[in-house]
Formats: sequence, C-alpha cells, structure tokens
Amino acid sequence: MENEIQFYGMIAEKLNVTKTSVLIDFEKGDVNLRELIISKYPQLQAMTFKIAVDNELKENLTSSEIGKTIAILPPFAGG
Repeated sequence: MENEIQFYGMIAEKLNVTKTSVLIDFEKGDVNLRELIISKYPQLQAMTFKIAVDNELKENLTSSEIGKTIAILPPFAGG
C-alpha cells in the first residue's frame, strides 16, 4: 500500500524536489521509517529531521499505519 510522504522547509530544499510530496509503496509489517527515508534520499543522512505519521512524531511505521500520511520535518524550536 502507498503512503504519501510530505517534505517541509529546508528538507524539501535540500532534496531539490519539484513536488513537496511523493508516494512510496510500503510492504506489510513494521518499517523503520528513518532507515527507509535515508535509503531513498541519501542526502538526508547528514541532516537532522523528525518524522510524523498523521501528525504524531514516530520513528517506526506499523502495519496498522500503512496508508497514512508521513511528514518529514526540519529541526524546529518551540516552547
């Protein structure tokens, strides 16, 4: 099943993507999102970024979350 991956801020700029989102096909089962994203976009290896699945910060994607929206977020500050 496909998941929409959205790129924000300096992440989109670093990847030099023409679209701010892409579709990636995931197989069933748990997935380490960080490893998968870096394998598809190696230029992110040296960058700090957060991953959100349907607005919740995560590192892994479980089979129940396949099909949800994934956001790749640049570092941010807040309080």
